[in-house]
Amino acid sequence: MSDDRWWTDTYHDTVPRVRRYLARQLPQDEIDDALADVYLTAWVRRDRLADCPMPIAWLMTVAHNVTRHRHRTRKRTCPEQLAATISPPDTDPTADQVVDRHMAFEATAALASLAPPDRTIVTLRILGERGFRTIADTIGLHPATARQRYRRALQRLRRVTARN
Repeated sequence: MSDDRWWTDTYHDTVPRVRRYLARQLPQDEIDDALADVYLTAWVRRDRLADCPMPIAWLMTVAHNVTRHRHRTRKRTCPEQLAATISPPDTDPTADQVVDRHMAFEATAALASLAPPDRTIVTLRILGERGFRTIADTIGLHPATARQRYRRALQRLRRVTARN
């Protein structure tokens, strides 16, 4: 198979999953730019990607790094610029919206209580719907280690949510 055909097939096979991951990690207006960053990196390093047995794992690692970079950049943004991007709350939210916001707040707080590597594993497993082999390949662990860290992270989350 030619390099161009391989690249095209890999792109079309992986872009929906990478986009879904980015959609869970970034604001809506940043997804397309982040996706372009991921595939620009893949294009520049396509020789490494071609040697990878699981291109999606490599691409998800790049996507993770792109989101981390964007989050760090956003933290450096001055508060006035950040405040301008926040939409005002609904003046009359429904009961379901209030409950959803409360649950989202609790879930975010519980995840924030985890160490960053454990948070990544839980996020990839639950939100990313990834298997332990893919998670292990993505973050450079043995699958059994990823499974064990996931189990321990869930135990910590249960303790944190039980206290609240």
